[in-house]
Amino acid sequence: MKRRRYSTADYTEAMELLKHMGTRKASKLLGIPRSTLINWKHGQKPWQAKWTPKPTKELAYIIGVLMGDGTAVKHGSHYELRLVVRDREFAEEFNKMVAKLLNRKENKIKYLCNRKMWAVKFGSIAFYEWFKNNDFNDFKYYIERTFECVKYFLRGLYDSEGSHIIVRSGNRSIINLYNSNLELLHYVKYLLIKYFGIKANGPYLNRKAGSYSAKKDGSVIISKKDRYVLSIRRLEDVNVFLIKVGFSITRKQDPLR
Repeated sequence: MKRRRYSTADYTEAMELLKHMGTRKASKLLGIPRSTLINWKHGQKPWQAKWTPKPTKELAYIIGVLMGDGTAVKHGSHYELRLVVRDREFAEEFNKMVAKLLNRKENKIKYLCNRKMWAVKFGSIAFYEWFKNNDFNDFKYYIERTFECVKYFLRGLYDSEGSHIIVRSGNRSIINLYNSNLELLHYVKYLLIKYFGIKANGPYLNRKAGSYSAKKDGSVIISKKDRYVLSIRRLEDVNVFLIKVGFSITRKQDPLR
C-alpha cells in the first residue's frame, strides 16, 4: 500500500483541531491515523510541513533563479532544487541562499568535467510542492513584500538570464535579460522602473523558435521557443542597476575584469 503524504495544510488543520479535542476524535474527523496525530503533537512534523514560505531575500532570489537557469525537479521519490551553471560564483550564491532558506548546511558544489559546469542541488519535498503548486501571480507576493526582496529576485533572474556587455571599444555598457516568457519580462520592466527608476527597452523578439545558434564549443542549439530580450541601455540606468541590484557573478558585474 502506498504511504500517504501529508501536506502542510493537513498538518496545520490537524494541529488546530488538537487544541480543542483529543487525538482519537481528530483522527475520525480528518481520516488521519491516531498514531500519526500523536507523533505530530509531540513535534514530529511530516516532511512537507518542515518548511513554510516566508517573504525573505533568500526566497526571492531562488524564485528568480528558478525562472531562469535553476530547476525544481522530481525523479522517483526524490524532490530537488538544482542548478548547473558555468560560473562557480553563481553556484556558491545559490548554495548559500538555499541553505539559509531551508535552515541547512551548504551542500558540496560539484564540477562536471565533461560539461565544464558547476552543479549544486538540495532535496526538499516541501519546497518542491510549494513551488509547483503556485503560479507566477502567487510568487509576486513574496517578490514585492519588501524592497530587498525585489532586489534579490531581480539579482537571481539576472544572474541566470542576464548579460552585461561592453561595446564601442569600452565606451558603452548594455545589460540584457533574455527569456521566452513575455509576461515575466514585462513584470521585470515594471519592477525596474517602480523600485529603482530604471528605464528598460523592450521586450523585443531576439530569436525565433526553430532558429539555429552555435555555442563556443562548436555545438549547435535549435531554439524551441521564441526568445525575447529586455535591455538597459542608458548609462545612468546601467550604473543604478549595477549599484542597487547588481550581479553575483564578477564577469557580469564588471566585464572589463
